[in-house]
Amino acid sequence: MVQFPASITITQDVLIPSMDVVRGPVPVPAPASGGSSFGIIAGNWYGLGAGQVVGAVGPDAGYINYAPLILSDVAHSYAAIGVSVNTAPSVSTTIRLGIFSDLNGEPGPLLWDAGDVALTATGTNAIPLTGAPAFQGKVWGAIGFPSAVNGLQLLGYSEYGSTALAPYLGTVSPLSTSDNLVGYIGGSYSYGPLPANAVNLSQRTGSSISALALQA
Repeated sequence: MVQFPASITITQDVLIPSMDVVRGPVPVPAPASGGSSFGIIAGNWYGLGAGQVVGAVGPDAGYINYAPLILSDVAHSYAAIGVSVNTAPSVSTTIRLGIFSDLNGEPGPLLWDAGDVALTATGTNAIPLTGAPAFQGKVWGAIGFPSAVNGLQLLGYSEYGSTALAPYLGTVSPLSTSDNLVGYIGGSYSYGPLPANAVNLSQRTGSSISALALQA
């Protein structure tokens, strides 16, 4: 007969692969449910935790906004990339969306230039990722803003406050609920196709980062 011990003592921290960091923000205030690295649900939005998307952010006109997207560790061909407009511009305003790779914790080479999105009203504004490669892990969602944004405000990230994100965001440990999510802006940007590499980067934190998400 096999004898089992009466108790088991855990002597080492065990890290479970990113099961709770793939629930991404729907680019609307009420997100859909998330998936996991073991299954991605068609129609859901993925990136950072849905609870990390709050209030309005005034865009940096003439710059590129880079926000980290924490995806499943399983490569997936996503259907769309989107933002949420909190305050509509006074006239139709076009932004450029794309995805950059991660390079030592910062935005690196361009992975996909999704093209232009004309923003005219509040709510979700997205563009298909037709023909784009599969993405996984940490990538950077990019928004290229024109020189005039006409009063546009997007939803932006707040504090993330989750130790589970530390390996992806490159922030010193320990983390607390007062720690800010780290993003970047790159400038100056002459509106049009996104650059082959993210350059002229300046670090931004917290709710000064406009939010993006990818739809499965």
